[in-house]
Amino acid sequence: PAELMGIFNNIFYNSAEEAVLKALGVEPGAISMLNYERGSEWRRWDLHIHTPGTLKNDQYEGKTIEEKWDNFYDTIAQYIGDGTDPLRTIEVIGITDYLSIDNYNKVMQDGRLPDEIKLVLPNVELRMVPFAKTAPINIHCIFDPIYSDSLESRFFGKLKFSFGGSAYSAVHDELIRLGRDYKNDKTLPEDQAYVVGVNQFVLEF
Repeated sequence: PAELMGIFNNIFYNSAEEAVLKALGVEPGAISMLNYERGSEWRRWDLHIHTPGTLKNDQYEGKTIEEKWDNFYDTIAQYIGDGTDPLRTIEVIGITDYLSIDNYNKVMQDGRLPDEIKLVLPNVELRMVPFAKTAPINIHCIFDPIYSDSLESRFFGKLKFSFGGSAYSAVHDELIRLGRDYKNDKTLPEDQAYVVGVNQFVLEF
């Protein structure tokens, strides 16, 4: 949609290649084919990874959220192993959640991913009309990590949803307000109201 593309145009680089290189800390033009004696290679990416604490349908096992995160990191490390199996080495992943990059930020702060993973991207999942059968269409917005600190104002703050005659953006406080208004309960705890707000927020164009 034009409105969503306008938001993207204010955030993205003109060159996708430049954005990836910047995220890797490499100046454009600094990579030479001399670094890749075999020429072009296939590299495995997985850009749709939900984590423990994901805002919808968290099915990770563990008695506590801390145990779930331990299992999450252990499973990835066991799968990749020592990095010698090309069928199991994943070099780029996208940490995904609905209207949030909180878990992406946690993964980056934890620093527990295997060294074989060279790049981690924030993947924001959104729902929008028209409906596909009985559910909204899901879309994914994958961002250059250098913009992660500004997404609250430059992206989430630009998204709009209307309910009961009021307009809401997708920033954290507004999603809490939406959740409380939807439940008609101003005392609803923030964490519960936030989840309700995320579940109700569907983009319309």
